[in-house]
Amino acid sequence: MGKKWYVLQVVVGGEDKVARSLEVLKEGFEKDEEKRGIIGNIRVPVEETQEIKNGKKRKVKRKMFPGYVFMEIGFPQALIDAKKIYSEIVLLNGVGTFIGARNDGLPQPIPDKEVEEILVRMGEIKKSVHKPTIAVDFEIGNKVRVVEGPFKDLSGKIETIDFEKGKVKVKIEIFGMPTPVDLDMVQIEKV
Repeated sequence: MGKKWYVLQVVVGGEDKVARSLEVLKEGFEKDEEKRGIIGNIRVPVEETQEIKNGKKRKVKRKMFPGYVFMEIGFPQALIDAKKIYSEIVLLNGVGTFIGARNDGLPQPIPDKEVEEILVRMGEIKKSVHKPTIAVDFEIGNKVRVVEGPFKDLSGKIETIDFEKGKVKVKIEIFGMPTPVDLDMVQIEKV
């Protein structure tokens, strides 16, 4: 029985309490041979953000979706058994209903891609992103001209190159003063 992710609408502010109740229900299911393994992961998605309060910056954890709990469920094939599981979940104190369209009275799971995006935002999984390599013909000391951005048409010399990030530091004369400016490699061309 493959588990899929579903979203429960719950009382705002009661997400953690509902998640604990779902964990207790899951533990009870694990003791029952017929229900073992039906409930998987239970998550109240949170992300770390920065908050400025009284002039001080601090990191805080904030609920990404107030009023919602995400959970993995492997509903049984038999519709009557699946509906019993559904009922046990929605009858928990603080639970409203499942979110999404219904099929034979059962909720539809959320797409795997959406679940992956949420888990990435939570920091639970790392998304592998293929970064295309940039073919460049720049060297430290090359004279270059800026072709786009606020420094367009100004010239300078490359001081540092960061191939991984695709960035260069160019010393440009601004108001008669040599000033180092960080630019993307696509913003410059050789002179």
